[in-house]
Amino acid sequence: MQPRWILSQFYRDSANRLVPVVADYGGNYLVPTNPAADSGSALVLINIDSHQIDAAKQDPRLVVCPLVFDPSPAPAAVISAYASMGAVSGMSMGALLATLAAAEPVFGVQYL
Repeated sequence: MQPRWILSQFYRDSANRLVPVVADYGGNYLVPTNPAADSGSALVLINIDSHQIDAAKQDPRLVVCPLVFDPSPAPAAVISAYASMGAVSGMSMGALLATLAAAEPVFGVQYL
């Protein structure tokens, strides 16, 4: 299991609680802003293994983000969801999380 950031849509469970879809794929999740985008999506930090990541990549309600130290750009859906908090196109996940942590310190958490 490894902690990964995933942009997730949400649903209401039987107790009417708002739950990220990605919670069905891993465990011990953290949602700094719930939800962030008008679409009802938010970044979720979750403990997940490689098989669960592969399954999550097949779910259209989820966007699996690059690792924090991967220099590739964060997905466009993530940038769009967090543009109001300073996200700009071309940011790596590390740069994005540092920007978001300035507004919401929980984005600085990297381990659950």
